[in-house]
Amino acid sequence: MEQVVLPRLYCCCIALLLLSPGCLITTQSFNHGKLLNPGERIMTHAIGGRRSSPLATTTYGSVADSIKTTTIRDSTRYNWTTYTFDYRVGVLRKYPFGKGLETGFHVEAAFRGSPGTSIKPYGPPVLEFDTRFGLPDITVNNSIFHHNVNAGWIVGYWVDNGWFAGYAAGWEFEHCIPYLSSRVFLTATDAFSKPIMDNFFTQHDRKWGARINAGVSYKLPYNYSILPDILSPEVSFTFPQYSTGQHVGVNASIGIRWMLGQ
Repeated sequence: MEQVVLPRLYCCCIALLLLSPGCLITTQSFNHGKLLNPGERIMTHAIGGRRSSPLATTTYGSVADSIKTTTIRDSTRYNWTTYTFDYRVGVLRKYPFGKGLETGFHVEAAFRGSPGTSIKPYGPPVLEFDTRFGLPDITVNNSIFHHNVNAGWIVGYWVDNGWFAGYAAGWEFEHCIPYLSSRVFLTATDAFSKPIMDNFFTQHDRKWGARINAGVSYKLPYNYSILPDILSPEVSFTFPQYSTGQHVGVNASIGIRWMLGQ
């Protein structure tokens, strides 16, 4: 039953999100360097948050009587809660670079709300697909050093798409894998930030950026189908085009992960 239901869930999620994707960027990776074996699957649910800070103001004008002060309403400066769903499948054990291949998709959404008010989403969920290519392991003292390179596609909104490439490394000990990952990305055009005009579907406004993640995967000391197998707290730094009024974004999340086997 599980073999049939999960692929159908995978396809339904993709079909739904392709109809209404976002154009922003994801903040979490949960890439601890070690890839899945062929046929293995891992599912991750994660809850996190984005750091808040005061609204910024800017002053402009050439003469005293024309100087004006404007508040930059940068929505990332409010308290946002993030939810992530990540699903991955092992494909190859050895090829192409010596330690296999893994693929999957990553969905991330942000929202906020307070008692007595409705929940406000931070645009549609962001959907991305990526493939990870494992590099040969290295034994380092009492740990195994896993690492991989990866590349992927951020699904855009009408106008164009986003793309990214990265590298991740983790040190596997008996019960945990501390890891670091990095990414360079080109965003898709943010259609929601543009007024609807004649060139709405043709004008491109893409931006380059980078992201650094640090985290640790804790392997829990039991193996039951209902309870998770791994907990992965993670923090990320995104720069230099995080948002309109903020060059660096700080995000934190904890991933709850299930190894689904073959």
